[in-house]
Amino acid sequence: MHFKRIILACATCRRPFEVHLCRRDTAKYCSICCLSSAPKPNRRKPVVERFWAKVRKTRSCWVWTGSMTEGGYGCMKINKRNVRASHVSWELHRGPVPEGVWLLHHCDNPPCVNPDHLFLGTPADNSADRDRKGRRNPLIGSAGEDHPRARLTEEQVRAIRAEYDAEGTTHQKLADRYGVSRTTITMILTGVNWKRF
Repeated sequence: MHFKRIILACATCRRPFEVHLCRRDTAKYCSICCLSSAPKPNRRKPVVERFWAKVRKTRSCWVWTGSMTEGGYGCMKINKRNVRASHVSWELHRGPVPEGVWLLHHCDNPPCVNPDHLFLGTPADNSADRDRKGRRNPLIGSAGEDHPRARLTEEQVRAIRAEYDAEGTTHQKLADRYGVSRTTITMILTGVNWKRF
């Protein structure tokens, strides 16, 4: 069987080459060398296009639907680096984020990338904003009996230290007597916990 052949121009070197008529739609290169030296199409979409593909606008927040950090903040890869989606949004709408400055949320919604809900600030501004909104972690800054997870009183801690020094009792016996773990007793006696008492 005889197939009709046609002449095409190579997409790389522009030299003419002959192919079977049935391959006219797929043949682009005269040789494997021209195929391998052909410029590769950029498979990665532009940052702007990738950003908008992962944003779902609601009445107020623009919710990031792509990858998230453990804290719930959106992130995307740019030049093999993870970058917060809120930073990308800020840069697309407002320009670069200055060095050493943080992006903070008015809306307190970590996946939000709406630039109107973001503002620039320092770590101190972030802490002040958190305190003003009543979002302070009750475990931070609390010590001794004031700590929400405290199971002992200051008086009991002093007694544990005194008993251990005077009697030479074991950590386990003290733990059993006060209803706490042996690790808790060890941390009290070594000064890891209850340092100020």
